[in-house]
Parts: sequence; C-alpha cells; structure tokens
Amino acid sequence: MRAISPEALLSDLSASLRTLPGATALYVFGSLARGRADLCSDVDLKLVSRDPAASLAARHTALRAVGEVELELPLIAASDHWAATILFRDLSPYQHLDLDIVSEGWDRIEGWALLWRQPPAASCPRAEPAPYIPAPGTAAHLVVSQLLGGVRYAKARRRGHALTCWRFAQSAANAVAVALRDRAVGRETLGEPLSTIEWVELDEALSEEERGCYLSCLDFATPGSMDRSLCALLGWLCELSGASLPPEVAEKLLRFVRSDLGLLPIPDPGE
Repeated sequence: MRAISPEALLSDLSASLRTLPGATALYVFGSLARGRADLCSDVDLKLVSRDPAASLAARHTALRAVGEVELELPLIAASDHWAATILFRDLSPYQHLDLDIVSEGWDRIEGWALLWRQPPAASCPRAEPAPYIPAPGTAAHLVVSQLLGGVRYAKARRRGHALTCWRFAQSAANAVAVALRDRAVGRETLGEPLSTIEWVELDEALSEEERGCYLSCLDFATPGSMDRSLCALLGWLCELSGASLPPEVAEKLLRFVRSDLGLLPIPDPGE
C-alpha cells in the first residue's frame, strides 16, 4: 500500500474536489481540523455545492486524481445531502475518506474548519467506472459496514481506547446474532436489533453447539481476547450473511484487520 501523510492526503483531496461541478466550499472535521492527525487518521470532508446532483455525479472522476476508488459505502442519500465512506485501492483502509456533499443552505456546525471557498466550479469531468457500491438495505451493505467497523476497532486498539473497541466489537456481536436469527427463522431483517422476544426465539432456534460457538465469541474481558472475538465475529458474519461481496473487498478488509491486530488466519468461531 502507498504511504502518505494525512496532511498530504488532505491536500490531494482538497485539490481534486475543487473541480466538482457546482462546488463552492470545502470543510474538514476531526483530527485534521484540530491539528492532531496521525497515520491512522481518516479524512472527514464536507463539500458545499450549488448543484449537489452534478457534484455527486462527477465524484469518482474527480477522486481519480487521488487514486482509484475501490469501495464506496453509502450512508445518506437525500436530495440536499449525500454522504459515504470511500476507500482507495492503494491506500490503507485507515486513510479512507468520509465525504458529505450538501447544498448551499447547509448550516455550519461547530468543529468544521473551512479549507477553501470559491465561485461554483463549472468543470464537467468525463465519466469513470464506478467502484463497488453496496446498496443500502442489503446484506452486503450490512457486512461492509461491520468490516469498516473492524477497521475502526483496530484504530481504537492502536490508540489504547478500550471502550471504543468494545463499542465496535459489540456491534459485530449484535450483527451476528441478527444473522443467526434470520437464518434460523427464514427472515431477513438486515441488522435491526433483536427484541427480548427475538433473543428468546434465537435461543430456542440454535443448537447447543451453535450457542456455544456464539458465546465463545463474546470474550471481551481483555484486549487480546476482544481482538480474537472481533475477528471471529467478522469472519462468521461474512459466512452467515450470504452477501456476494467482491473478494478483493471482503478479504482485503478482513486481512487488514487480522494483520493489524496480529491475528492470522481468521479465528474459527468454533475454536
């Protein structure tokens, strides 16, 4: 993977997004806005546009100036606000882009720092092949969201944020429980939290072996055991979901998390 400082990545992204049709301003948030970025930092940007639809349509071509976009996970899709997490093929998953595109009526929120302001850009880049984009509300979207949660877990682990790690491990555990229940009862709820009645339903549907496998993945008592549990949960979720993710996306993210945590290969849920 190509090594680049977060400041250099921010500079490249800032320059590329200037070319988006309708773009009038760009703001940065998070550690880069506070001057506290490190090599694990992602880039949080909000682009203000007079023509959000035109800016959105040209985003992949503009970002090619930074690198090939491998994965885009949609988060918000409204007429005046679009947001996604974007990964570049040759950069570490840590150095992903969280990009919002909003209309000019956006009210600035405290913590966002202005990078530039300009008259509406009029360039119209040529179309480029789109990256992999899992549709919201699908099993693939749920799995990719959890895999990116694994990347965020690994970042929190590096920074010694144990409770933040627990938050992402717990989310993966809940996702696996939902997938197990959906498989057992033949329904597809795609990540909706289980109610108490549904937990009872799952308890009764699982075999003793499956129940033991699941419980063995919930050892969050120490950082090391939580690492192993998180990796087992993510691997199990990929199998349970039945989602048809491109291998270069699912395997790459799983391999990255395992490698960063010093766990290769993926632990088996039954071990």
